[in-house]
Amino acid sequence: MATIKAFLVDVYDTILDSSLHERAGLIADVAGVPREEWTRAWLGLSRERDTGALTMAGAFTHALTACGRAPDPALVEKLVAADAELLLSRTSVYSDTAPFFEAARAQGIAVVLVSNCGYSTRGMLTAKGLLDLVDGAVLSCEVGTAKPDPEIYQIALRSLGVPAADAVFLDDQRGYCAGAAAVGVRPIQVVRPTAGAGADADAGRADPRYTPVTSLAEVLPLVR
Repeated sequence: MATIKAFLVDVYDTILDSSLHERAGLIADVAGVPREEWTRAWLGLSRERDTGALTMAGAFTHALTACGRAPDPALVEKLVAADAELLLSRTSVYSDTAPFFEAARAQGIAVVLVSNCGYSTRGMLTAKGLLDLVDGAVLSCEVGTAKPDPEIYQIALRSLGVPAADAVFLDDQRGYCAGAAAVGVRPIQVVRPTAGAGADADAGRADPRYTPVTSLAEVLPLVR
C-alpha cells in the first residue's frame, strides 16, 4: 500500500453528530409549518444548498414557498439566524475527533475536511475550533461541486498537493465512499452506532467494500 499522506474527512455524522432531523423539526416550528412537510421540502433543496446555488436565505425562501407559506423577509431572516444557532448548539463533535486529527498530523499526515454543506457550516466549524485542528476545509457550497462528483475530491487533493493513491477518504455515506473510490482515493466508511440518519437513506448502512469502522480510533491502524 502507498504511504498515506492525507486524510480527506467528511464532517456531518463522521466527525460531528448532525442531529439533522431534530434541527429540521425545530426550524419547522419557527416557520410555522408541519415538521414532516418542512423536512421534506428542506431536504429536497439539499443539492442547491450544497453546491452554493442557493444561499441560506434563498433556501429558506424556497422552502417556505414549497410549504405554502409566504416568504416574508423578516421570517426568512429569523430562520437564517435560528439555523445558525441550532447548527452550533444542537450539533456535537465526537470525542474521538480531536485525538484522531492530532495523531494523524503527528505522523505527518495532512487532514482536509470535505463536506457537502450550506453556507452556515464554515462559521460553525470555526466556532467549534475544528478548523484549527486540520490543514484545510473544502466545503461544497464554496467550491460549487458536491460529493459524489469527482471534482470535489480532486479539489481537496490539489489543495494538499497529494495524489489520489496517497490519500484516504472517511465518510459515513457509502455513496460518497464510492465517489472517492472512483477517483482513486481509498475510502473507509465510518458507521457511528448512535448517529442520527442523514439526508441519505444509505447513511449508516455498513458496506464491506469500504472497510467499515465504528470509531476514528480504528482508522490509523488500518493505514499503517
